[in-house]
Amino acid sequence: MRISSQTLADQFLASLDKTQSAISTNEQQISTGQSFQVAGDNPTAATAAVTLQGSLSQISAYASNSTTVQSRLSIQDSALSSVTAILTNIRTLTVQASNSTLSNTDRAALATNIAQQLQSLTQLANTQDGTGQYLFAGTATGAPPFVQAANGTVSYQGNNGTRQIQIGSGRFVTDTDSGSAVFSNIPNGNGSFAVQPASSNTGFGVVGTTAVTNSAQYSGHSYKIDFQAPAVVPALGNAGNASLSAPVGAVAPTPAPGPTTINFLSPTTYTLSFGGTTSAVQTLAANGVISGNGFSVTLAGTPAATDSFTVAPGPTYSVTDTTTNTSVVPAGTAYSSGQSISIPNSGVQLEISGAPANGDSFAVAPSSNQSIFATLSNLVSALKTPATTATQTAALQNALNQNLGAIDQAVNNVSDIRTQVGTRLNAVTAQDTINSNVQLQLQGSLTAATSTDYAAAITSLSQEQVSLQAAEQSYASLKNLSIFNYL
Repeated sequence: MRISSQTLADQFLASLDKTQSAISTNEQQISTGQSFQVAGDNPTAATAAVTLQGSLSQISAYASNSTTVQSRLSIQDSALSSVTAILTNIRTLTVQASNSTLSNTDRAALATNIAQQLQSLTQLANTQDGTGQYLFAGTATGAPPFVQAANGTVSYQGNNGTRQIQIGSGRFVTDTDSGSAVFSNIPNGNGSFAVQPASSNTGFGVVGTTAVTNSAQYSGHSYKIDFQAPAVVPALGNAGNASLSAPVGAVAPTPAPGPTTINFLSPTTYTLSFGGTTSAVQTLAANGVISGNGFSVTLAGTPAATDSFTVAPGPTYSVTDTTTNTSVVPAGTAYSSGQSISIPNSGVQLEISGAPANGDSFAVAPSSNQSIFATLSNLVSALKTPATTATQTAALQNALNQNLGAIDQAVNNVSDIRTQVGTRLNAVTAQDTINSNVQLQLQGSLTAATSTDYAAAITSLSQEQVSLQAAEQSYASLKNLSIFNYL
């Protein structure tokens, strides 16, 4: 086959272009550190690089979200710490207010102090993050969640929503808690049930400790405890014209519960019978007062021999299940101040001290939610109300005890939420570590896919340069070949 000079020139130029292109590619890889400039240079590596860069961008977004969540949770934790400090201080003032030596003026001063701290608590409930969003507003973060009216009432304007922020692949964290969960949805009483004295009570009964003694029995029913005063019942057939006043004091018969009978042996002598025993003969005092078993009555008129009067134990009480409208503790059950009253088959136990009057009652109902702001407003109102009589003092003490329990429930609620915040912060920290490790791995893979292998590139460049020189020399030699050189 005849090979023309033009064919040799074309082949040489094609080889020269290919070699120079390879040299240019190697030089570019060495100078830029990148194994390719356009996807066409290395489609496989380019595809891998795009995927890896997308994953790295996602990791960066997770890191940004994580920073935001950590900031909001840290601010929330700081605010809740301040809330706890305020509530603890108010609790101390509430205990102080129970001191019987304080005057109405002293309690009014405590009320002013608590009212000021209520304003501070409202400010904390309206805490904002670094971007001006309200932490405790639910998802309505653009406006203050708690608004205090002119009369001091604080209302919640936010919602119950929460924001789920993604901080990792399939990992979401709640960035804050709603104001209703922190400040409003707080159970009153002991968290299971609350005891409320009737507003019409005229005696001196005060609710003390309460508890659920058997959670398996606790049904959540409502109950009413009614008190009856001690009474004196004359025997049928009394011959004299004597009468006895209502008993004063709590009747606590011993050795066994039951009524006490006053048996007159003459107009001036008598015995006391109770629990199957009879006392020695006693002489009537000049003022007509007869005392025994924790009570005293006053005689009016003249009894005949063999006349008798029965003093019913008291105060006594009865308990009605108002959920089912059934009696669970019968009327006439003996009461003594400070005793624990256990409602049968309910798991409910409570303590009432003092002397309830005839007709006084106490309602037992399942706990309901109450905001801490309402609790403190009630506390301020109770402290501002003068208490001069024994009945008013008992009402004040009941109010203080109720509000003290509500404050304890609020402190426990804030503590529980702070624990959840701490758990979430730990989760964010742990996820940050995972994201950092994944980012390093992805970055390494991206570098391997896109970076120049300098050893290979330099070797290839050297080889291509040698090839280029050889090709040039060969073409020069071939170009000089001519038959005329041999004639």
